[in-house]
Amino acid sequence: MDLVEFIGVIKRWIILVIAVAVVVTGYTAFVALRTPASYSADTTVIIGLSEITSSSLLGISITQNAERLTSTYAELVTTQPVMEKSLEKAGLDWPITELQSMVFTTTTKNTPSLQISVIDSDANRATLLANTVSEAFVEYIKETGKNSALEAQAETMKQLNDVNKEIAALGATSSMDAGLFKALQDRRDTIINEYEILLNQQAHAGDVRVIDSAYTVTRAGMSNTQKIGISFVISLVAGIVLAFIAEAVRKSFRETPVEQF
Repeated sequence: MDLVEFIGVIKRWIILVIAVAVVVTGYTAFVALRTPASYSADTTVIIGLSEITSSSLLGISITQNAERLTSTYAELVTTQPVMEKSLEKAGLDWPITELQSMVFTTTTKNTPSLQISVIDSDANRATLLANTVSEAFVEYIKETGKNSALEAQAETMKQLNDVNKEIAALGATSSMDAGLFKALQDRRDTIINEYEILLNQQAHAGDVRVIDSAYTVTRAGMSNTQKIGISFVISLVAGIVLAFIAEAVRKSFRETPVEQF
């Protein structure tokens, strides 16, 4: 098909092409103008900075630490305790699921930063919620880290006391087994080392802070102009395709012989 034939088909079916473009674009504009705009407010939280910038822990590289921490904590942002505290801070009596559907997290590879975003039709509320979610998340992590550290301390101290009692009991016997005594001492040293490492990990796990609060918002998604423009282009192409389908049907009817009765 050459250009002249192509233009001829379009001219013959121009009304169909225009009708499709007008109907589809008009409907898109109607829906777009009736749909409230959405705004995104973003905050940035940095996680375990002191651990990552110090040195590798237990042979884990800094890069691995960054990815492990951010990916783990990203899943905690929308948990029930964080959402409940966020709604309480914002003074909103909402179902938790409603806030969860508005909160999004983004991690950056090889970095300890976590972006927390809230998308809402109200720009001011988006900013408020982004800040309150970040604050609630930081408080939750610090509180959880503190509680975990206390539990680990109590458990380790119990193990240490048990080993010390065994060492004392063995030392009080007249025929002390030197090999067993040395094994108990090594076990005690191992518990102490593990305890120090665990406390270090727990302390760094609570090392979470907001480094960039939400002050402004950005328009989320496409603007109405973009939606209408894309819809027009797509509907125009669809109209042209329909025009050629209609032309093919018209030709098939013309070329079909009429049976004589």
